[in-house]
Amino acid sequence: MVRRGGSGGYHANDVNMMPTYNPVIAAANLILSHENNYRQNVGKIQASALFLAEKLCKGQQIETSLSCSTAPAEENAAFLEEQRTLLKDIAAANVARNREISWFLRSVKEMSNDATRAASNEDDDNGTTFEKDVPNFALILEQKMEACRNERSAVEVDICDEKYCKEIRSRLGEKEPKKKNGSKKGGRRSASGDETDDDEDLEIMNEQSQANEEMHVKCPITCAIFERPLKSKVCNHTYSTAGLEQMIKCKKYKCPVPGCTNHHLSMQQVEPDVEMEMRVKRFQRRKEQEENKRRRILEEDDEDGAEFDGQGDVKTTVIS
Repeated sequence: MVRRGGSGGYHANDVNMMPTYNPVIAAANLILSHENNYRQNVGKIQASALFLAEKLCKGQQIETSLSCSTAPAEENAAFLEEQRTLLKDIAAANVARNREISWFLRSVKEMSNDATRAASNEDDDNGTTFEKDVPNFALILEQKMEACRNERSAVEVDICDEKYCKEIRSRLGEKEPKKKNGSKKGGRRSASGDETDDDEDLEIMNEQSQANEEMHVKCPITCAIFERPLKSKVCNHTYSTAGLEQMIKCKKYKCPVPGCTNHHLSMQQVEPDVEMEMRVKRFQRRKEQEENKRRRILEEDDEDGAEFDGQGDVKTTVIS
């Protein structure tokens, strides 16, 4: 051990006499402060997968486009099934990655707490600090990760039963299988809001592909198309950034979606809704295409140079 006097000064030849734990605590706090960044990258992949699942759903865009191709129907069916399986594998990998992030952050937090307690015990009763051998923090973190992984793996549900994986299968149009032993916790609700029997096979309907798509891309606060959408991590409802900021500025904290019980809405509670951004872009592209098509039809009508009265006769306009 190397001794430092109670006066607080290091001797010139004591090169290694730096506080052992402070750098570790600082590094751990820095890692923990970037949690949103770690999860945001996973969230972007998850949003893209959900968006693609709708297109791969039976009877939807990709299947419809392939039906117009010259390839054999069996080949198209095999390709679609392969892509759907691949997408479900990606979803499972993302759930696993999210779990690893949680385990890692928990382990870093535990190590930071241990280092904080150890640092507080470095000073003896006389105010003199003794520098101990530097612990192998990388090994400690690895051991904590392994312990956390073993502990959580024993209690967490199977990855395929995670909510996100179920949502992917739902958007692909797949049925949820029956539960042989008991029903699922909490039950599921039908589109009308009534709870359904968990033992029934439920046909998953893709509501976002209906004709009322515009209603789903409008902010419940501004009643306009979403701009910079933010999603609540509590109630899962989405709002435009400007609308939410103005609402909170007016000291209104209840979620504006009818029936929602979230009465404590805040900017700290929301995160960017990447999936909604994709929906808005798709909706706007579709509207633009429809507008361009309508404009071309009008231009073609104008180029005819004549107006018909419905009887086949040309109507003439007399200018006085």
